[in-house]
Amino acid sequence: MAKQGEAYGFFYYSGSTESLAERMPEMRKKAHTPGSMNVTLLDKFDNLDKDDPALTEIIEKANNSHMSHVVKAVMPDKGNRYVAMEVGDILSQIYRNFYAKNEPFCAGVVYKRGNQYVFRDE
Repeated sequence: MAKQGEAYGFFYYSGSTESLAERMPEMRKKAHTPGSMNVTLLDKFDNLDKDDPALTEIIEKANNSHMSHVVKAVMPDKGNRYVAMEVGDILSQIYRNFYAKNEPFCAGVVYKRGNQYVFRDE
């Protein structure tokens, strides 16, 4: 089975999902994400894998923290940590392009290491 990296970027955004979705290709281009990375923007966490208890726990924490959206990224031939770094770059572009200076941006990027999810560290 080929290696495939996966990561999730949870964040709060009060604007429309459509405005984010329309500009997602621009955010990816500015973040220089690889073309082979499959990126999905979701405004409902119900579409995420509920068969993974560790991910279900992260989803519950995101809901309890009032996160409204998630960027899910999957990339062949890369590890989870690498994909998490790319997701972080996308979230940085969302912040730069959709938020006023000094406006708070609540977000977190997670990826699976072993059997548990960890927050991406810089």
